Amino acid sequence: MTSLDYFENPYEDWKDGGFSVDESYIRSLIYEYVRKIVDETFPMNSRQKYRNPNLFVGNAGIAFMFLKIYTSRCNFSDLKPEYYATEYIEDAKRNISPNHRHIYKAPQCSLLTGTAGIFCVSAAISSVLHKDLTMWSDLTNFYLGYEKCQKIDFIPHGRDEMLGESFS
Repeated sequence: MTSLDYFENPYEDWKDGGFSVDESYIRSLIYEYVRKIVDETFPMNSRQKYRNPNLFVGNAGIAFMFLKIYTSRCNFSDLKPEYYATEYIEDAKRNISPNHRHIYKAPQCSLLTGTAGIFCVSAAISSVLHKDLTMWSDLTNFYLGYEKCQKIDFIPHGRDEMLGESFS
């Protein structure tokens, strides 16, 4: 009896080249997913007093999703991605909690869960939508945080802390 050190792969290997997909089905899934997100989280409809503003699991992340939809080569204009990107990012900026307003505090150096990510996404959205004043304001806020965060030594905790904010 011979034992194998691996599992047999029941699937065909990847082949370079095209493959067929039902584009209308994929499109309907995207529409369904986006509508569900808006129904559940849209700031103007939400009954939550506090909405997470960050990039990782909050409104800045949803705003970034709408930015990607807006800049997609596929036409999703009927989803109003520029409108929703703006609404979500503005709500994220409004909901930065008072103890997180100072971007120079260590946890706020985090791109994914800190204030830095919110300003970064906002600047990207403003750039694409040609809102230059907002973009420069967001870049200024992002840079202020960047300048302060350079002084923090992340070595004791690991450099991944800058992305994930796992220290207290």
